[in-house]
This record gives sequence, structure tokens and C-alpha cells, in this order.
Amino acid sequence: MSISGGNAVMAAQVDVLAPDEAMPVAAAPDGIEGLIQPVRPGPLRLPLMERLVDRWPGVASERLAKAWGISLDLARGPMRATLASEFVDSLDANAIVAQFDAPNGPNSGFLAIERPAVFMMVDAVLGGAGKPPPEAAMHRPLTLIELSLMQPVATHLMTALTGCLEPAGKLVLRFRAWGQGANGPVSAPAGGVLVLPLTLGWRGREARLSLALSLAALEPMLPHLGGVYPGAALGGDGVWRSHLAREIGRARTRLTAVLAEAEMPLARVRALAVGETLMFDVPSDPVVSLRAGPLSLASGRLGRANGRVAVRLDTPVAVTTGGMR
Repeated sequence: MSISGGNAVMAAQVDVLAPDEAMPVAAAPDGIEGLIQPVRPGPLRLPLMERLVDRWPGVASERLAKAWGISLDLARGPMRATLASEFVDSLDANAIVAQFDAPNGPNSGFLAIERPAVFMMVDAVLGGAGKPPPEAAMHRPLTLIELSLMQPVATHLMTALTGCLEPAGKLVLRFRAWGQGANGPVSAPAGGVLVLPLTLGWRGREARLSLALSLAALEPMLPHLGGVYPGAALGGDGVWRSHLAREIGRARTRLTAVLAEAEMPLARVRALAVGETLMFDVPSDPVVSLRAGPLSLASGRLGRANGRVAVRLDTPVAVTTGGMR
């Protein structure tokens, strides 16, 4: 266990590189800044945040598809912590940087979009052919139309991320201005930032952008983001996994065998009377669907066994929910 600024931090919760040099404990800042200063920038592990931001590319892709009708392949890179000044200094000179403010302070979020990513998204929004832009376009100033198209895209990407973080706390970030490559240099906040790289893919082309959140803005979420939940702590324990699987296997679920389904007007349903015969568009020996709630488990044929109605399965049982087997 390491002690920083009066805060006890379990190594299993937050992993950063070792300090550059010894420093008295009292001189280290409190809270989340104590996790990065005076350490060298490097990998940062916040278990719950890793889980939450894993959803970010998918949520962002859905938001862009609904708002603009564009389909981009998004993939997140490793999360890392660094000083805000070093993040700003590392940006490509031709990148544009969307600056976001939080209620508790300015420059709480940045979205650095490299020039190839700008033209890729502009091309996608305007229904282009997907051809790479000429080299001269990589260095010229962006037009007002191009920046206007990028602002809602940047807002969608940032809003998707803050939405993913809501289980840990509410973070509100509002677009303020473009910086670097658009309207001058970017003002780096004091302290550190959490950097989330993102790769965009579209029609065989790839481009990069980087989103950075001020560690000060994440301070209220630290108790949740840095916590180790039981599944993370025990997931590597084979005995615990076996016990969990056994307990889940004991849970009871209701199965439904569906012979036929039909749709009809509500007025027709209300007019149904006793003794009336309903016709279904299925053969006399229908395929029976075996379901558990909304999930389709298997299919089979209706029959009898020991004087009772039975279903003989013709397909193996397969449970699929949201692409997870």
C-alpha cells in the first residue's frame, strides 16, 4: 500500500509508474492529483472506469449514426495519465482541439482531432467517396463550414463518454471553443489529465483522435472509479468462479413453448366470443419455439410422453444476449 497526501491507495486499484525521486508525503497534493504528482506520466488503472469507458466507442458510434447517418468503426486505445501541459505539447500542430468547460472549472476536457480524422468525418457527413484529401489540405486553415461540422461531432463524442461515466457520477462538459489549428493555442490546465485515445475507421481509412479529461474534474468520482468491485477482485479465483457458476445454475427460470403467434386488429380481439375458432398460419405439426422471457433458446416438435404434452428439441439450446454467449 502506498500513501500519498494522506490518501491510502491500493496498488491493485491504481497503478502508476514509480516517482522520479523521493519526496516527503506532506508535499504531495491531495485527491486524484496525488496519484499522478510527483510521479512520471504513465499507465493508470481505475478498475470501474475501465469497465465504463469500454462502452464508449459503441455509444459514440450509435450517437453519430443517429445524428448524422454515418457509420464509423471506433476503437479505444489504452487509458493513460499524464500532465496536461505534456498532453498539449504532444499534439500535432495541424490538429484541432475542442475545449470543454465544466461547472467547477474551465478547460476540463479536450478533444484533439488530427487533420486526417477531420477530413474523414467531413467526407462521411457530406457523403463523399472516401478518398484521402490532398497533402495541401493537411496544412491549410480549416474553413468555417468544416469547423461547424466538427463541433457537433466533438460534442457527441464527449457526451457519449460522460454518459458512460454516469454510474460513477455526473460530469457535465460544454463546448467552449476551438483551439490550435483553428483559433490559436490551447490553454493547458494545471495538474494532470486522463487521456483516452480513439481510432476511427471508415472505408478502409484510419485516423486518430485523443480525448483528455482533467483529473480535477474527475475528483468527485474517484471513490467509485478507483474502487475494486468483488467481481474484479475475485474473478481470477477459480474456486470463487466455480461457486458463482454453481449458484447461478441453481437459479430457476420460466420456460414457454410457443406453438403459434398472430397479429390482428384490436377491435377484432375485443369482439372475440366463446366458442369462436381462431385460425393460425402454421401447419398442423408446427415448430415449437422454446423461450425464456424474450430469449429464444431452442426449437422442437410437439408430442406426448407419459400422457403429457412434451416438446422434443430439434436444435441445441443457445442463449445469446447482445452478442454475448
